[in-house]
Amino acid sequence: MKSSKVRRFIATAMAAVMMFGSALNVSAAPSTGPTTVSGNGSSTGHVNRTILNMQWPTYNNEFDYVFDAERLIKEAGKYKAATVDFAEGVSDNGVYFNNNSKFDKSSAGLEVVNKSSVSVDVTVKAVPTVSEGSTMVAFASTKDALATEKTTPTMYMALSISGDEVVMTADEGAEKTKTISGCAANFELTSNADGSFTYAAKATVDDTLWQKTTVSLNGAGNTVENASGYTAPKITVTWSYKKTGMTSAVAYGNWSDGTLWLGKNSSTGFSSSSLTVEASVDGVDFVELSSSQFSINDAKWVSTNWANIQTALGGSSVESFKAIRITDGNTEYTYVQ
Repeated sequence: MKSSKVRRFIATAMAAVMMFGSALNVSAAPSTGPTTVSGNGSSTGHVNRTILNMQWPTYNNEFDYVFDAERLIKEAGKYKAATVDFAEGVSDNGVYFNNNSKFDKSSAGLEVVNKSSVSVDVTVKAVPTVSEGSTMVAFASTKDALATEKTTPTMYMALSISGDEVVMTADEGAEKTKTISGCAANFELTSNADGSFTYAAKATVDDTLWQKTTVSLNGAGNTVENASGYTAPKITVTWSYKKTGMTSAVAYGNWSDGTLWLGKNSSTGFSSSSLTVEASVDGVDFVELSSSQFSINDAKWVSTNWANIQTALGGSSVESFKAIRITDGNTEYTYVQ
């Protein structure tokens, strides 16, 4: 009886040892997983939301005019042998524009449309000139002043932007700046497969949302004999634009071994490394260079070359450029060749 109890005790003890040993073997198995892990970070970067795109008018000689101090057209009823149809009340005006097939005191308006994502300031300048050896007619500061000038052929001419007039002078001409709102509603942000983002005009835009301004000329002339042959000047009208709130400055540029280096001046680079670089054939409309088409060194000087500028402007058909514009914060620096 005692022997049987001993045997049962030994058997139970051995079983316990075997179970404990098995547990030890399981808990001591080597780990096969990593002891260090990491998550890669990525940045969406910066997206330029300033898209500048101006639609300039098609010009069909709307600013051509006739100065008639002696009212010859009124008397003959014709000009260049063709019968003249005067607009109502302007037959005695002395300055005539061909406006919708009528001789009128004002030209037809030319529309400037802002198809940008932001507001722009459009500056229009009108300058009168005559050929060498000619004597320009005098300019009056008001229409009323024409009535008292009985000796010298004189005209009043004004530049009008959406109804706001600036009177022209013989020496300075006239200049006016108008702010035209942008339309962010016609642009959208697109996510690309490589993780980048593109901000551009929508494939289908609402043209009624674009804002615009109208540029025109209007004038008048005094009644006086023009025996000395005073000449009516050619009036050259130019327009330029910049993003609203921007200040303008001249950039320094220097070509060296085929590379154009650009800075604020001959000894200073720009203030930021986040720059927008654009090129222009005519100095009015600019095309942005991609980040691969220019470089910025540690001193924040910008460098590019003709091959990159030519590519940005449209390719081998482009033979030259007139200006490079660099936007640094709220300042536009322009280098003109």
